[in-house]
Amino acid sequence: MRLLASIMAIGLSGGTQAPNLDRIDWSKNSLLLIGAHANVENVAIYAFPGKMKGGAFDFHGFIPARMNSQPVDGYFLGVSKGEETIGLSSVAWYATGNLVQGASYELRFCRDRTIPVFRVEPGQIVYVTDLYLHAGSAQGGPGKWRDFRWVFRPDVDAAKAWVEKHRPGDISRFVVADVSEMPSSDKCKD
Repeated sequence: MRLLASIMAIGLSGGTQAPNLDRIDWSKNSLLLIGAHANVENVAIYAFPGKMKGGAFDFHGFIPARMNSQPVDGYFLGVSKGEETIGLSSVAWYATGNLVQGASYELRFCRDRTIPVFRVEPGQIVYVTDLYLHAGSAQGGPGKWRDFRWVFRPDVDAAKAWVEKHRPGDISRFVVADVSEMPSSDKCKD
């Protein structure tokens, strides 16, 4: 179900297009920021709204992704819709550079992996964290990786500098998300 929502989100948003920062309705939306550090090009991160259910974060079914673009000047960008709880669902690498043609490799945060979950309110520029990603040497072609490592580590000063550069009139909206690590209800079955 989440895979279908990802496909719908990609189709509705024009694939790798980042949100137009000049079109954000601050009374209803927030801008989401995650720092991007990867050793490969064409990486995208996906974040979906959801809620806690049975001790795990449960992604809402057919709601489009809140974040599904490649980085802009070192940051993944997304737009929330009102007050929401959002969880990071996956990171994908696209050998073709085109999200619509399918991932060469996708790391889903499911089963026994915990996921970063955070709450947003309208009118904010919400810095979540930085993602450091390393894709190992290819073994057997696209999608066959020896290793795929990642770590989330915040760099608030760099995120604030990004906002000061790209949205200087909105620096007062900058907040740091209160991120919790939660188990996911996603069992990696599509």
